[in-house]
Amino acid sequence: MARILVAEASSEAQELLERQVRRLGHEVAGPECAEVDAILYEPGSDHRPLRGDPRREHSGATLIVTSIYPAGETVGWLRPAAFLLKPFSSVELESAIERALGAARPA
Repeated sequence: MARILVAEASSEAQELLERQVRRLGHEVAGPECAEVDAILYEPGSDHRPLRGDPRREHSGATLIVTSIYPAGETVGWLRPAAFLLKPFSSVELESAIERALGAARPA
């Protein structure tokens, strides 16, 4: 089980993703949580609880970026461990979390 921070643009998307993360057996962390394993992050919205690179506040966390736009310059600078193009399924979310957590583990 991982502790995952969800930072989404809309409250509806936030709630949906938090439910999906819990159903996959992970704990949902709040933005004030000091120790986070992964961050599900949608960049580019003024309504998200984080600004800029979220790893600045959560340096040990691996990043999973979600967006309605294809990966490109807008997310490339973040160098996420995984990218999810919306809409995505629970299976795709689970796979992205596994990849991201696997990338964060030392070899």
